[in-house]
Formats: sequence, structure tokens, C-alpha cells
Amino acid sequence: MKLTRRFRCRAATGRAAPGAGWIYPYRGKYHPQMVRALLNIVGAKPGSRILDPYLGSGTTALEASLLGIDCVGVDISPLCVLLTRVKTRSVEAVAEIRDRVHALLALDTLDPSDASIASDGNAIVADFVEIARMTTLSDVSRRNRDGQDVAAEEPPGHAGIGRSARPRPEHFRD
Repeated sequence: MKLTRRFRCRAATGRAAPGAGWIYPYRGKYHPQMVRALLNIVGAKPGSRILDPYLGSGTTALEASLLGIDCVGVDISPLCVLLTRVKTRSVEAVAEIRDRVHALLALDTLDPSDASIASDGNAIVADFVEIARMTTLSDVSRRNRDGQDVAAEEPPGHAGIGRSARPRPEHFRD
């Protein structure tokens, strides 16, 4: 399966959704506002330590991190552990991730079934690209498409993203 440039733009930018919730469509995730409210209710302060025995998509770990709270998280699912790592560590390598995404988008063709596209000397970048690759494969599979025409039908509320031949600068703001 090869992806056209139009589809890759939308898939690689996560539809330019705000925050880190766009990374992977994990159905059982908590809303960040609820997690933050619960952390406030239990009185967690910067430097506190909490346990998340079911990491899921990593929302609790991310919100705790944003509040300066240490989070110890556990999950039996390797996907959940990877999602959490990407959500909590990507901020450490924004420029490197941006460079890698630009390099991938510059390719004439890109095969998301090729796991080697996620290879990178920086583990944070490699994890980010791996999640983007998995999301692309999942999206294409769920829609029973070959990846060539997916960008032609934008979901409501996402007008214009993925329609141009190149990603726009606002997709990659700091």
C-alpha cells in the first residue's frame, strides 16, 4: 500500500488537533479536564507521586506531568505503554520530530506497512513516528481503502486539512 502525498499530510499531522489527544484514537481514554479535576480533588501537588495502574492512552500521566506530579504507570498492553511514552516525552524532541515528519513528507511515496520508516537514532522520534504509522494503518484498514483516496473525504470540522499538496506551516507550530 502506497500513500499519496495528500493523504500523508493529513495522517502525519494528526489532523492538527490541539493537545496530545489526537495521537491515537484510543476509545477508553479519559478527558484531560476530568483527570486534572481528580488530581485537584485528591490534593496532588507538584512533587507528589501517583499511581496509574491502567495507563490506557496516558492521559493521567500527561496531566500529572503538566502539573509537576510524578506518575508511576503500569499497563499490560505494549501499545498503551508506547502511547504514554509518546504523549509524555514528545515535547522533549519537538524540533527533531518536526524534521523527521518533514523528511517523510518529502518522499514521493511512503509505505506505512514498512516498519523501517519509524527507525531513528532518537527513541522519542522513533516512537512518535511508529504511533503515526500505526494510526495511518489503522485508519486505512477501518475504512477499507488503499490509502489513495482517503484525503478526498474530510470529516466534518477538519475542512482543508490534507487537501493541499503540502502541509501548511500552522500544522507544525511550536
